Amino acid sequence: MNFIKRLFFSLVNISTGLVLIYLGLNVSAYFSGVPEDVLGAIDNTYTKQKLGRYFIGAAKPSLAQLMARSSFSDKHSQDYDAILQTANKMRSEKSAWIVSGGEEPFFSAIYSTLGITNPKEQSVYEMLASADSRNMFRSFLKQSELPIVKDILALNDLNTFLLPSASTSAGAPYEAAVLINALLAQSGSFNTNCMRDIASGIPSIKINQDTQLKYENFCLSLLSLAKRLDWIQLAEISSKVDSIEELTKLGIVLAKAPDDNLFDSAFAGLFLTAKLSDAIKYLSRKDENKWIDFTKAAEYGSDSLNILLSRQKPIYRYPSYLSHENLWHFQNIKAVNAFCGHYPWLSIFAKVSLIFLGCAIFMRGFFRLTMHRSDTKTWHTPISLFRLFFSALFLLVLLVFLVEPNLLRIPLSTETHPQTLRFTITSLTNITGENKMNLNLTMPTLVALILFFIIQLIIFAFGMAKLFSIKRMSVSSALKLELLENEDNLFDLGLYVGLLGTVTALMVLSFNLIDVGMMAGYSSTLLGIIFTATLKIAFLRPIKRRFLLESERGK
Repeated sequence: MNFIKRLFFSLVNISTGLVLIYLGLNVSAYFSGVPEDVLGAIDNTYTKQKLGRYFIGAAKPSLAQLMARSSFSDKHSQDYDAILQTANKMRSEKSAWIVSGGEEPFFSAIYSTLGITNPKEQSVYEMLASADSRNMFRSFLKQSELPIVKDILALNDLNTFLLPSASTSAGAPYEAAVLINALLAQSGSFNTNCMRDIASGIPSIKINQDTQLKYENFCLSLLSLAKRLDWIQLAEISSKVDSIEELTKLGIVLAKAPDDNLFDSAFAGLFLTAKLSDAIKYLSRKDENKWIDFTKAAEYGSDSLNILLSRQKPIYRYPSYLSHENLWHFQNIKAVNAFCGHYPWLSIFAKVSLIFLGCAIFMRGFFRLTMHRSDTKTWHTPISLFRLFFSALFLLVLLVFLVEPNLLRIPLSTETHPQTLRFTITSLTNITGENKMNLNLTMPTLVALILFFIIQLIIFAFGMAKLFSIKRMSVSSALKLELLENEDNLFDLGLYVGLLGTVTALMVLSFNLIDVGMMAGYSSTLLGIIFTATLKIAFLRPIKRRFLLESERGK
């Protein structure tokens, strides 16, 4: 009868634990990324479709074309086709718009003096490619009454470091960059913060080398953008930039776009972001999927994209051994997914709590089923709870890394080193690299250390429970000593497992399966020695001494 009762309650615990684990795993919140289910469940304030219509109404057809052209969703394909047709018609009806990309009174006034007879769509840099065009724009800008425009034009005579000076035969790029800078200032395209940053830096450019290099990098980024954007697109994105440094970073990031399609999609997505700096930071990450993830989130809309940028994580991809369609049935609930998007860390806490609770109840049922005789008075004694807690924690860690194997690829340090220093030590690294063991603390190494530590704690808890179980027995001290001798292998189990961990780590390292450092292998044996010595010296030895004395007195 007791066996049936124990079997029933054990199965109830195991079943309840599995259900809680399953529910926890179905929460669409992850440490390593944002699921696409979450991005699709968000109600977005702005979408490319809405922005395309807005730019049509604002007489900026080139931006409307960009929004329609960069979309790869079939859901609103008819709307995008209509936006594209309207934008094409608007540009074809006004020759100035063909070049500029839309209505810009300042630019239209300059365009009327250029005398272009056969206009075509072209970038800002192409528009300034010829010396005649640059001379025309410079003459027009010299008539400006804005002091900042005159100050910018005066930088044309600067002796540059990164670009050929404008006075040389190869100085066209720098001259074009100065003109673009002046044009953006004259047309009021820079926002107040960026204009203030430019104005405050101009006086020190000619006398401070660091400030000059900062300005030249700014010019390089401006040229990079000008080679791919028309006037309206360049002016519109410049209005979102808050500083010279931010525009410099933007130009560097966009210049690394893998292809023109991803460039267009990412550039269109910039108009959906709440903070341009978050987008720049995201696209600067060392992640091969960052461009695709950014454009996917932008396809859903502004709020979805901002959620991805606030996490600064990739879109979560299910491991190949987990089937999204067959395994996760509760992740299609839109309200739950939306909650996970708006409150990611609260959702992760709820997920981890559910899984941990499920693991604890499961392990409670497992211990009850497999241990025919309890080695503690009750299941809630401190040593029992200690053992249950770390057993559940071990199972939790395994499940988390099973569902999120990408966590093992996250670098522990984002520290970057100057390029000159890295080149300087390259030869030294190559010489000593073959003889130097990998003792670096990588994420897989840290995970291995945590797992080894938890395993040793669990083994230690089992040893302590068995030790105090024998101590409580109502038998003679001599028999207790024999029982302790019988459990000697259990008390040494931590050492055996530590050695096993070291051998396993060396094998994994040899076959290059996971980037586990030698530190993990050494630490496994070290932890086994520490826990085994603590158990046998600090706890087992005093108890055996007591039983020996009691046995001698009994004789």
